[in-house]
Amino acid sequence: MCHRGSAAATSRRSQYATMLKRGELATADPLGLCGLLIDAYRVQQLMQQGAQLLQWLMQYLPLCDEIEAIWRDPEQQRAATWTEHQDINEVMLATSLAPDGLLVLLPPDN
Repeated sequence: MCHRGSAAATSRRSQYATMLKRGELATADPLGLCGLLIDAYRVQQLMQQGAQLLQWLMQYLPLCDEIEAIWRDPEQQRAATWTEHQDINEVMLATSLAPDGLLVLLPPDN
């Protein structure tokens, strides 16, 4: 299964969330405010476009377990296709095993 978490991931998530407490993004800097407004507009656009893209990407969800099984297979990890890009493959495997915070958006603390 591709969606897993751990106590360590939960702890890191909590630590990161405390750095980004809601309401502490206020600024008197007009350029900073403009940047926040531009970012908010971009987020709105991404949400609209993202819904369509997400629907299209869902067709590939059944491949998740198959790809993860290949990445975890010691024989596959000895193959040149793995070792030539070992750093990238290890990061992708780790992301698949513990996606919280990268692939899985965390709910805001209320």
